[in-house]
Amino acid sequence: MRLSRHDDGARAPFDGLTITLHWLTVFFIALLAATGLAIRYLPSLAPMPATLDIHRSAGAMVWLLVAIRLLWRATFARFPPFPSGMPRFQQWLARRSEHLLYALLLLQPITGLATSILLGRSFPLLGWSVPSLVPRNIEAWQILLSVHRVGAYALFAVAGGHTAAAFAHHYLLRDDVLEMMAPWLRRPARSATPRVLHRREDLTRGTQRIRSGRGGNRQQEREAPSGAHDAEASLSC
Repeated sequence: MRLSRHDDGARAPFDGLTITLHWLTVFFIALLAATGLAIRYLPSLAPMPATLDIHRSAGAMVWLLVAIRLLWRATFARFPPFPSGMPRFQQWLARRSEHLLYALLLLQPITGLATSILLGRSFPLLGWSVPSLVPRNIEAWQILLSVHRVGAYALFAVAGGHTAAAFAHHYLLRDDVLEMMAPWLRRPARSATPRVLHRREDLTRGTQRIRSGRGGNRQQEREAPSGAHDAEASLSC
């Protein structure tokens, strides 16, 4: 992993592949959430076999994307450093929540796939048919299904906190944290907004007035002795 900076040392966004993998993962997580909630709470509205097939394949895509992203992260990825003003405890919390999110994204598809296998029958996955691998085991299936559901709620909570923090940085703190992963949201002329430019101009004018005032005082001090000498000369005459 390498730090991503501009030539002037300023923070630069993530590399293009990291950004692409991130937003593809977000899309499939949203698809997982929609199909999972439909299966759990709206079984009469969602066609069950098709919805379950989409849910299972979306989970497999999330696992593949996260595995590729971790491999890329360990080799050639470029990451922006934390903002200079971010407190250390926030940096620590950001790292730990990211690690937890990766762990859940890898574990959830595995527990979901295991529940399908424990039913003891073949099922479609990413266009392929997975054959029956083990005998049907309803007791183990029920336990693993409960684990999968708890993991799903944990994943939604961590991902929701991650999203809320990103929005807070962008809309409340108004820094560039979200822009590092979404460069299209970058605000124009961040380093020199009109208000800042006006303040700089006012400071420049004020400095010039002070300098000109000091110069006038010094000129008067130089002229004062000569004027006094002329007055003494006229009195002596």
